[in-house]
Amino acid sequence: MEVFVYFRSQLFQVATAADRKHLYFNIIRGDNGDNNITLTVEGGGVNATVIQPNIAATNGIVHIIDRVLGVPYTTVREKLATDPMLNNTNFLGQQGGFNNELGDMNKRFTYFVPRDYAWKKAEIHFPSAHKKLFMKEYSYHV
Repeated sequence: MEVFVYFRSQLFQVATAADRKHLYFNIIRGDNGDNNITLTVEGGGVNATVIQPNIAATNGIVHIIDRVLGVPYTTVREKLATDPMLNNTNFLGQQGGFNNELGDMNKRFTYFVPRDYAWKKAEIHFPSAHKKLFMKEYSYHV
């Protein structure tokens, strides 16, 4: 299990036991010290919040979520703004107003978005370039 720390919050991501389904549990611990924990499940491009966890059944455990997995329901802009693994790319897109374009429902986008973990690796390998990208004065688009 890898631990990601961004914006003083802790984010843990764990692959589920569902073979070849690409489902992930995200556990987000808040930054205000009150020990609030949010559990989400990500699958098919959709991130759903677990609203009632750990319901016992005779052959497993049931977690009730707030939306259907695999059925897109948000714009690209909303996905960037709400996915806890895309904070850095969202930040860069806000710098020059690029994210505003991504909310247009009359346009279609294919957007290859680095997760925050990828940005962290880039910061280690290319510190000068990373620093310039994230400086407000430059306002580079991603």
